[in-house]
Amino acid sequence: MTLSSAVRQAAETLGRALSATDVVRAYLRAQAHLDEDAEARSLESQMNALYRDLVARYQAGEKVGREEVDAFYALRSRARSHPLIADRDLARFQLTRYLADVVLDLGIELGADYRTLAMGK
Repeated sequence: MTLSSAVRQAAETLGRALSATDVVRAYLRAQAHLDEDAEARSLESQMNALYRDLVARYQAGEKVGREEVDAFYALRSRARSHPLIADRDLARFQLTRYLADVVLDLGIELGADYRTLAMGK
């Protein structure tokens, strides 16, 4: 897809404006703090790896035991309660809501409902 220089410039301007907002900066800070903490990174990595393994095994038709599912939920609970992971997740939630509003505003300006288009409706 080739963008015109005007569209490219508008997109770059939007990107710069978004990166200067408090909500984007808060998310990036929270993610950076998480990235700097080996314990938090390891906990999240273990949780994600276990999740991928359980899903892959289930999709392959393998029976996944209740104990394994319970172990995943326990690990997920530990990960979600870690302060750095919780802070990042809250910042990501706030960023997602903010970006949804940006998409809505853009859609109004451009006369298109991009949220509906993105959802395939």
